[in-house]
Amino acid sequence: ATLETTGTGSITLDGTGGNTGSDQGIFLRGTTIRSTSSAAGAGTITLNGQSNGTSGAGIRLADGSLFSSVGGDISLTGTSADHPGVFILDQFGGGGATIQSTGTGVDAANITIDGTSDGAFSGVQVDPGDFTAVDGDISITGSSQGGSGILLDEGSVQTTGDGTITIDGTTTSGEGIRTQQSYSISSDGGDIMLIGNGTTGISLAGTSSVTGNNAVNVSLQGTGSTTDVSLEGTGQRIAVGTGDLTVIANTVDMVGGVS
Repeated sequence: ATLETTGTGSITLDGTGGNTGSDQGIFLRGTTIRSTSSAAGAGTITLNGQSNGTSGAGIRLADGSLFSSVGGDISLTGTSADHPGVFILDQFGGGGATIQSTGTGVDAANITIDGTSDGAFSGVQVDPGDFTAVDGDISITGSSQGGSGILLDEGSVQTTGDGTITIDGTTTSGEGIRTQQSYSISSDGGDIMLIGNGTTGISLAGTSSVTGNNAVNVSLQGTGSTTDVSLEGTGQRIAVGTGDLTVIANTVDMVGGVS
């Protein structure tokens, strides 16, 4: 299915799941939603999903779903009683989802993801999924009562112009932000900021990476009850070009290297 706006009209999906089993707030498989206007006031894309069930996500995206916008902002807000608030996954072999802003300049679409889990699951869980922008900003916020605030398992967050990247995760027990497998976070022009609060504030595992190209500044701010920032092996990479790398933490557990 495809939903499209070509002008100033906006697309909004509001969904509330039931309180039993796997009722989802919003569940999209292989769905394309796009806004094609580059003019000021271009149509926005907004999803608000809430699940009250025991295994339903607030928003679940699967099987190659695509969200794309030139000028209208993209916003996903999901809340779940006992599952990820925003859950992007390869559920039936068709891949996860791609959320992209293709616009340039000051009117480029921004991407905002906000997920909350009131149970022992991640606020935002991505496995796999890609978030891309040129000059638009990408913001991912997740909170949990027992899982990771944000879990990024396969895919990427990338800006190729002046767009900034902000990832902010909070949990009562677990990692505020956890990246694993080969998940990559990179920017060519806008600064990158990771803020994590939890048992471990920020945890990088597998071959995951954070890369600030050119003059991009990279900041990691971790607050944890046991460890503030953790690099769990020898495969992780944090890199900058001519920009600054700043790590704000009292405790850093580092097995691998930083370049």
